[in-house]
Amino acid sequence: MQSGIHPLKVDYPTSLRMANAGFYDAWRKVHPDEIKFPVFTWSPSTKVDDPKDHHDRIDYVYFKGSKLKLVDAEIVGKKKRSADIVIRPYPSDHRAVIATFKMTN
Repeated sequence: MQSGIHPLKVDYPTSLRMANAGFYDAWRKVHPDEIKFPVFTWSPSTKVDDPKDHHDRIDYVYFKGSKLKLVDAEIVGKKKRSADIVIRPYPSDHRAVIATFKMTN
């Protein structure tokens, strides 16, 4: 939850089901502070403070397994101010989350 933007924390049912099944959210494992790293993947077409839109995160990479080591999680999009990896032309109506893993023995 980001102070001043979202008035309350929302536990989405699908995210809760994934967590209850033992999966981890790659973005939150790398960036656990929701205030410092709020991550909005929807909507890339309006500004975060646009009163006619509600920016949110709709893209996730979930993982589990003792042989997976999470290395990094980044946002892919069309503008540097809202993405770690910039692609132009960007082929989607929302940003993406990409996670890098190493396989261990």
